[in-house]
Order: sequence, then structure tokens, then C-alpha cells
Amino acid sequence: MCGGLDCNDAVFDNLDSDWDGVPNGCDQCPGFDDTQDGDADGVPDGCDICPGADDDSDSDADGVPNGCDQCPGFDDYSDSDGDGVADGCDVCPGGDDTIDTDGDGIPDACDQGGPAIQIAGSCPGTIQVAITGATPFGAIAIATSPSMGNLVVPVGPCTGTVTGLGGGGGLTLWPQIVANGAGNAIFTPNVPAGACGLYAQVLDISTCTPSNVGQIPN
Repeated sequence: MCGGLDCNDAVFDNLDSDWDGVPNGCDQCPGFDDTQDGDADGVPDGCDICPGADDDSDSDADGVPNGCDQCPGFDDYSDSDGDGVADGCDVCPGGDDTIDTDGDGIPDACDQGGPAIQIAGSCPGTIQVAITGATPFGAIAIATSPSMGNLVVPVGPCTGTVTGLGGGGGLTLWPQIVANGAGNAIFTPNVPAGACGLYAQVLDISTCTPSNVGQIPN
């Protein structure tokens, strides 16, 4: 029996519109071949939400399987500004995250100029964090996080500033450094394996302006 229909019944056995060998009354994926399931998740390819991944694995229960989840831990379908980036991972709430004319990682709608960060080197080991465009002789804060997002600075002179960092680990603040007279600085920390792959951003303490988001080599 399937949905109240006996698919072994001679009448129903003859009703198979998609010719996949599964009668209509028991067809899991009408119009497609129920026997084709490339990722072996129990969902035929023709109705597979996330080809190549398990459709039944959805940790944040947003209807998007983990293998295709754009914003893990948040609802992929919640996109208040309609820019195609889920609210939980939106770098610039209210603006279009996909428009970044200067390619600094900060969408145009939230780009206020300010510092920029570049990271080079190998991890674990010594990396070089080069910062430009900060306030001359001004203090610079460096923060890292496991992922990109829109976490807010919780304390200090720039409390409430929206960053481009996210993730369940929150923000990790590194020792502050001071820019030279040209507004530039170079920081060469020795980073452990646990920091490899973290996202990093600097904050100009004088203006509370965040930089683009860089990533420690993985």
C-alpha cells in the first residue's frame, strides 16, 4: 500500500506517467526517474534539493540542506534587503552585499573609506598583516573570527560598530597597534595552527571605521 493505493494492483501498476517503473500512486518524484539517486540520500535526482549532499541533513532547520547552506546556523530564506545574502551573514544590512566597486570586501552601501588590510605568509608561523589608510599615529584594533558576518563591537570606544566578522566563536581581539604618520602599519605575529583560516579585520579606533575582511592563510 502507498498513500492508500495498492501499487501491486493491476490497474495502478499500469499508471506510470514518467516510465520509471514506479506507479504514479507510489511515485516519490513524479516526472523523473525514482531509481536515479546519485548522492544516495533517498531523494531521486529529479527532486533533489541539494545534489551531492544529504537532503535530510539540515542543522539549522531552514529548509536548505547543510551541503548547500549559504549561511550555516541561520535561515537562508531570511534576506531583508533582498541582496541574495541571508540576514545572518549579511555584511551590510540594508545594502547590496554583491556591489563592492573598490573590491575591499566592504559593500558600497557600507563603505566609508578608512583602513584596508592585507595578510600574507604561512600558517602556522609568522604572517604579515599590512594595514593602510588608517588615521596617522592613531590606534588600530585587530579582531579575528571563524567566519564572516555582522557581529557588533560589544565594548570599548567603538561599541556598536558593525564589523564584517561573524561565527559562534565571537570576536577575538589582538593587541592594538599604532599607525605611522602615513596611516600605515605592519604587524608580524607568530600565529598557532588554531588561528589558521580565521577571518581578520582592523578597526580604526579614531574613527571607528572597519577595514575590509582578510583571512589568515590556511
